[in-house]
Amino acid sequence: MDLLQRAKVFRLKCSHHNKYLVADEDEERVRQSRDKSSSRARWVYELVEGKENVIRIRSGWSYRYLTASDDPFLLGMTGKKVLQTISHGPILEWEPIKEGPYIKLKSHKGSYLRANPRMPPWRNTVTHDEPGNWAVTDNMILWIVDIVEIDYQFSGVADDCSIEDSRESNVSSMSSDIGDHKSTYSAFEDELEGTGASPAKSNSEHIHQVEVEMAKKTLKELKDLDFHTILTSQRGEKLERVVKVFIADAKSQGRIPGDLINLLGQLKVMQNEHISATQDLIKYTRFSTRKSEIMAELKRDAAQARELETFQDELQTARNAKDELVKQLEEVENIIMDLEKAQADNSADAEELISRMGQKSQKLEEMRKEERTWQVRRTEASRMLERVEEDWVKIKTMFLAD
Repeated sequence: MDLLQRAKVFRLKCSHHNKYLVADEDEERVRQSRDKSSSRARWVYELVEGKENVIRIRSGWSYRYLTASDDPFLLGMTGKKVLQTISHGPILEWEPIKEGPYIKLKSHKGSYLRANPRMPPWRNTVTHDEPGNWAVTDNMILWIVDIVEIDYQFSGVADDCSIEDSRESNVSSMSSDIGDHKSTYSAFEDELEGTGASPAKSNSEHIHQVEVEMAKKTLKELKDLDFHTILTSQRGEKLERVVKVFIADAKSQGRIPGDLINLLGQLKVMQNEHISATQDLIKYTRFSTRKSEIMAELKRDAAQARELETFQDELQTARNAKDELVKQLEEVENIIMDLEKAQADNSADAEELISRMGQKSQKLEEMRKEERTWQVRRTEASRMLERVEEDWVKIKTMFLAD
């Protein structure tokens, strides 16, 4: 917890992969990235009331909390998903445990925040896992706290070296945002990396002066921009940091900067109002888009209704045609029934006729057989008649002779 107490904004860097914990753009996942300049790599912490040494970690980009979920990362493998959510309860709570220059973040279930390797299937993901389940090395749960912005209102006691390191980190962050002042900061770094002839107090005063000068130059840059551009270009934190540097400078001179403190509060109010107004505009845009979509859907429904009306007419026509066809079919069926009945009657007559023809054919065949006999008998009868005529001629001749 000591490493986080002085940090108002910080980055978490994995000691094993040298990558930073970042909030993904989908506002759901978290992963690792080497891009430390991204605002998605910045985090803040909140103390959990009633629990000692327990914090909630919130993304400075999505304002969602680092969450130890119960969802498994991959089936058949250890480790569960770490997400960014707006949930409540113990799943948002982490216990920072110092281990040398590093910290481990322990969840409410006793598992630790773990940075996975880049090869498949992990692909730079972040999970939480219980001790004993790590297949590579324990270094994957060790994180470096990289302080981006110092909490000047922190009342804890720290040694001069720690204060200098924190301010040096803050100056480094500000110098990365202002490219025109690299030479000033380079000279400052050269002085810090000298032989050590100047005392630590002189170095701290020089660091503070550089912070003030850079804050003034940053303010000149921001004065030419409107407030909307400042917030949408991720420069709102820079403006807030400038005001805090001025407040710290005034306090170091023994003055109470009431106007600057009020200005800081006013900036926060303006930022909240800007966020609220922007959200209203986004909601209105969504409303207008939804309205247009509904109107388009209404037009499509009207077209479909017209098509349905046409379909109803066509359906009625088809039904009428069907009724007509049914009537014709009934007539055809009646004709078929009459024909089948006539066919049945004709079949009986045909069978009777065939029977008679068969009988007559049989009789004719018998008569053909008898015909030969009758031909012989006819021949004999003809001959007999001829003989009778011959005998009659003879008899007549006899009568004439007498």
